[in-house]
This record gives sequence, structure tokens and C-alpha cells, in this order.
Amino acid sequence: MPEVIMMPKADAIATLSVKYPQLSKEDISDLLSDELTLADKTKLMEFYRDAGLAPSISFWDEFLVILKSVEGVIDLVLPITGAINGIYAVTKI
Repeated sequence: MPEVIMMPKADAIATLSVKYPQLSKEDISDLLSDELTLADKTKLMEFYRDAGLAPSISFWDEFLVILKSVEGVIDLVLPITGAINGIYAVTKI
């Protein structure tokens, strides 16, 4: 398995804002924030889906890969993955 190189949150926000230009740096910062609850982040992700900014679950694949390499937010990976799966599973029903 390749070694994961950890990056500071600011670098991750910059990287993600380039890969996902439809999301602002503020949007990305909110998703990585310690100040917002998972419920708040889930509402944001639902909004992005409904607004067509993140139309499918595959939109989040690279986001999650990058998230796994961000210092201080590794504990967000599983909850955000669960939220993403829940949001997009509901649209299939």
C-alpha cells in the first residue's frame, strides 16, 4: 500500500478547491471545520447534491481520498463517508 503523505488543512482546502471548482473554498472549509456538526455537514452535502454541484456519489471519491491525507481531520473520514452514502442512497429509493 502506498504511503499516505499528510498535508495541512490549508493545503487540502487549496487542492480540493482546484479539483472541485464548483465548491468555494468556504464550502470546503465548512466541510473540514471542527465547528460544524456532522448533521450540519450532511445538510451542506445535501444542498450541494440538490443544487447540482455534487450530482452523484462518485463526485466525492477524490474528495475522500484527499480527506484521508489531511492532518487533524482523519476522524471525519468515516462519518463523512457514511453521510455521503446515506444522502445518495436516499435518492435511489
